[in-house]
Amino acid sequence: MIRARTVCRFVFFVAFVFAPVFSGCGGARNPFTREDLKIEEVAVAPFFVLDEKFQSHDEVLSAMTYTDAEGDSEWVSLEAGREFQRGILDIPGFIRVLPPEEVMESLTMNKNLSLLNPPDLKAIGRNLGVDAVFIGAITHYTTVAGDPELGIWVSLYHIEDLSPRNTNWFLESAYGRGAIPMDTYKGSKPIFNYHETLDASSARTRSLLEQYSKGFKQTDRAFTPIEVILKQPWPNYYRFTFWDAVNNMIVSEEARQDAVPLE
Repeated sequence: MIRARTVCRFVFFVAFVFAPVFSGCGGARNPFTREDLKIEEVAVAPFFVLDEKFQSHDEVLSAMTYTDAEGDSEWVSLEAGREFQRGILDIPGFIRVLPPEEVMESLTMNKNLSLLNPPDLKAIGRNLGVDAVFIGAITHYTTVAGDPELGIWVSLYHIEDLSPRNTNWFLESAYGRGAIPMDTYKGSKPIFNYHETLDASSARTRSLLEQYSKGFKQTDRAFTPIEVILKQPWPNYYRFTFWDAVNNMIVSEEARQDAVPLE
């Protein structure tokens, strides 16, 4: 059986982020509703900041230092986490979407826990009473011929899939510092994983920008919506990239469900 989702997906492209509340159709609702994978309550962790240049970009990310239980420090951004949370809040069907501040509060109250350790993330999720946790990173930001290039990594983990048999994620960064939690450990594979670099000078990204800009509200009529997005990387280009991540999550989960025969 073919599910009628194509039109709804397009509506989601237009409505995400800038509509106050999206009340659209089935294709843009929480896709995690099947009995084999039901997720209604989620938390968004602060985003790791892996690019060293961001350390001085307070106006962009308001990055802060996070020190884990073992004394290792990383840069994290509550602002980036909040913007991603905003996108998830626009999707009907999620009962609770907790902000990164609540994840940080749980870490403060339980100083032996670490965001870098899968079993600890499981404990944080249980403390918060959620089904799953979004954890992610800003991998890098640069400009190419004046156009922004932004790397984002986001994964969604069901707390029951975070295996206590694991120690730490293997951490590696191609940009000289920081780390990206990988999904190679048995028992801790994410439900959804997005690791993309959106280069505004590429044809693919320009096509996505065209779709996204149809729902972009602006006050400065001297510029086109795309020009406004490119001239203000924070928050506009970040929101665009988070929009692509969330849209990928919905489409990929729908594809997974389509591959399962209906009874």
